[in-house]
Amino acid sequence: MKLSPDGAFLAVYTVDGRLLVMSADLSRQLSQFETRTDSPPSSLDWCGSDAVVMQWPELLLVVGPYGDYASWATPDEK
Repeated sequence: MKLSPDGAFLAVYTVDGRLLVMSADLSRQLSQFETRTDSPPSSLDWCGSDAVVMQWPELLLVVGPYGDYASWATPDEK
């Protein structure tokens, strides 16, 4: 769970693999994104006040305000 820099929104990762963006007072769900993964991200943060960045060991995912997204495979460091 992470509050946006402007304090207006809350990003929430759910146990069933969804990213929810809620109003900060939790009165409205503004968006929902299915990550299609069973494991929670190792980090979740805001990029500005309208995009959410999530990281897993093998993936970096940026989700925009209208459900658009970009993803990048991250190298496996051994």
